[in-house]
Amino acid sequence: MYRIRGIIVSIIALVFLLFFVRTANMMNAPPIFTLVAGLMFLMIIIKVGRLILRGY
Repeated sequence: MYRIRGIIVSIIALVFLLFFVRTANMMNAPPIFTLVAGLMFLMIIIKVGRLILRGY
């Protein structure tokens, strides 16, 4: 149950990151915001990948 909850929370975080990046791009924010969001995206994907590889 813990791993499934972690995956669900990660998916929700990815949706928020997508919204953040799209809003930042529409507002012509500095590229550092997109870079930080990309690194957060990468860290979340790695975490979900480890959870899936370990199995439910």
